[in-house]
Amino acid sequence: MDYDEQREYALNLFHGDKYSELRDAIEAGECFNELVPLAKKSGAIEYWNQFPDEWLYRAGCGWKGITDDMKIKAFNRLKGEWLYRTGYSWDEITDEMRIDAFSRLEGEWLYRAGHYWSGITDDIRVGSFNRLEDECLYRAGCDWSGITDNMKIGSFNRLEDECLYQAGRYWSGITDDIRVGSFNRLKGEWLYLAGCDWSMGE
Repeated sequence: MDYDEQREYALNLFHGDKYSELRDAIEAGECFNELVPLAKKSGAIEYWNQFPDEWLYRAGCGWKGITDDMKIKAFNRLKGEWLYRTGYSWDEITDEMRIDAFSRLEGEWLYRAGHYWSGITDDIRVGSFNRLEDECLYRAGCDWSGITDNMKIGSFNRLEDECLYQAGRYWSGITDDIRVGSFNRLKGEWLYLAGCDWSMGE
């Protein structure tokens, strides 16, 4: 949800006198950081099971009254950015839970979890490497433990433009012959920079 959608959702969710201060702040367009303490003070935890993903993450990072069981159940239904962030931030989430949730991530959040989550083994990263594309594939080739030179060589031609240029410059295992074979796939700035920076033999 974007901010306007969250605002509308909150106004439809929180009713009654005890939420009047929170509703006034929402209608006044207060920022999220100003609304969170008001929601906490008014007892919005009673709607925990109806919170959108971002609210679950933020409330789970500091509100009293949220049990370990509540967080674990929430973790199992989160997606994308907020799944990644809870897996990184919530102490109640175990390595086993992160491993089980890893396959639910995609793109940037898959890359970040592979780099930063505890419990993710080299074998798990290897099995997920080819699910990545473009910048996330390039960054994983640089940062993920367990990714071999042969895997990077096999993925090199899936990259384009800046990511192809960067991988040709920084990935281990990329030989001069491989760079030569991919040089003419580049255009404009990246063709020029590769001509300056890539080793391509004599």
